[in-house]
Amino acid sequence: MSASGNDIKQDSETGADQFPKELQSLSLKYLDDQYQYQRNLKFFDNVAALYATYATQIAHNLLWNIKIDETLELAKQYSQCLDTIVEVKDPHGQRVRGKPLQIVAAAGDRNTKKVYSHREDFGLVERLRPCFPNPENYITQLKEWFAPDVKKVETQKTMAPYVNAINTLCREIIESKEIKESSYDNPALQMQMAEKFKQALIPNPKHVVTSGYLFDFEIFVEFCNIWNANINALGNLSSVKSQLFASIVFPALLARVQRCDISIFKNGFAGWQGEISDRLDFSKGTPEDVEGMGDMWVYSDLGERLYSRSGSIGWAAARDMGTMNTHGARPAERFIRLCQAKEAPLDLCISQQPTHSRCDIM
Repeated sequence: MSASGNDIKQDSETGADQFPKELQSLSLKYLDDQYQYQRNLKFFDNVAALYATYATQIAHNLLWNIKIDETLELAKQYSQCLDTIVEVKDPHGQRVRGKPLQIVAAAGDRNTKKVYSHREDFGLVERLRPCFPNPENYITQLKEWFAPDVKKVETQKTMAPYVNAINTLCREIIESKEIKESSYDNPALQMQMAEKFKQALIPNPKHVVTSGYLFDFEIFVEFCNIWNANINALGNLSSVKSQLFASIVFPALLARVQRCDISIFKNGFAGWQGEISDRLDFSKGTPEDVEGMGDMWVYSDLGERLYSRSGSIGWAAARDMGTMNTHGARPAERFIRLCQAKEAPLDLCISQQPTHSRCDIM
């Protein structure tokens, strides 16, 4: 059989096939390309892993309100990671999946209406804006997270178990035969109900927030509306059953608010119009001035501490909620005004031009 220059030849000594030089060259180039491809693939995998690590750290720190200034500087230095989707848990265990800015927005950590009259931004959503090289990306992320057709449905889905828990507790108190107006003194039953309700406020580990809010502030309005709708069945505003209902629900909800909202109660929410003067530092754990909040004591509407009876959840919260009527507004109306002052319009947030060239302004 004749053999041309391009045919495979057989070595006379070894019997091995001999490939033409051109084919050997192509084979080596192919192997080299595959090697480079694998190296590049590994490089990009490492870069993606690095961005995910930074994005997770940024989202976690800002959501937990720790090392804020350092974290904002990290976000500015590695701004590419702000486009990375990550999943973290808030301090109460609620899972949330999104980009760092969206996760911070889910906690409601934004400027309030009145803060816009000040020089400095307070909300972490606004303070993240200068970290974005492209302002359009910042706006797009917020619009995606708060898309009207999705935000409302997803927020209701997140909050539904908590609203159901309030209704269930109210019904149990109304139907209880052990709670009597003339002689009610059963701390064990009171604590049992309170503990059951607190357990009901633990987030579902299978539920992941992907739009809307982690713990919608309007849950306080829902609570007051449920209370008002059942006031006759509970007796009246100052009845034992009514006070028991409020003294269990209000502290538990207070203990579940996002960390960025604690200052609202600390400063007093009776006449709150959107001013927040300080941000609590959780870098070294729970600050002393909020330790035990919602368990051993609650904030009054004037920002005063009200301690419960015998170290348990007692009547302090109920008394305070009741006195809100003497201030000229039902509890629900008071919280509606609170929500309105807290919620700055999103279109104002995304239309504002960055006011700072640095991210470390507090």
